[in-house]
Amino acid sequence: MLSKRQLSERYGAARPVIQQPKNEPVTSPCLLCGEPFIGPEVIRLKHGCVQHRKWGVEFITLPFEDNEKLKWLCFTCALDNYVLSDDGKRFSSHLNGLNTDGQCCLCNRVIEPRPSEEWSSAILIELGSMKLSSKSGITVFKPSMSGHLHYLCMDDINIELWRLIDRSDVPDYDAYLEELEPCE
Repeated sequence: MLSKRQLSERYGAARPVIQQPKNEPVTSPCLLCGEPFIGPEVIRLKHGCVQHRKWGVEFITLPFEDNEKLKWLCFTCALDNYVLSDDGKRFSSHLNGLNTDGQCCLCNRVIEPRPSEEWSSAILIELGSMKLSSKSGITVFKPSMSGHLHYLCMDDINIELWRLIDRSDVPDYDAYLEELEPCE
């Protein structure tokens, strides 16, 4: 078997690795202040629904009303809205009990799962940091903590998603959910 060096000598030079700067801003601006931000700490929001499986609760990502898949909160806005604790290393006491078991920690009720006809819209909130990948050279999000919340319960932490997201068209969620395998 040939080594990488022997292969590169035989077939030409290896592909160059394209590096991005470590402090490259996230492509989407902060949901609250609208400013592009530089990490590393950041909050990522995903919209979707929960589904119970044999192995636990699965979060199914759906687009927001503006058809984007992700929303971001910068570190400053997360502190100002009591999403993060004062040290910025964990979620605040307002999100006490936040976990990924399909229960909202703000209203302490179960998030109605799919495939129920009246499934509840949910948010997956993740605290993490933007890090430069050593393999690909691009900036990636590395979550450290996460949990589920009801979409409308986000109002309780001053993040009124239904007011903050400009609607272009309300997506047809049934079209996204039909592609999924049936629940077990």
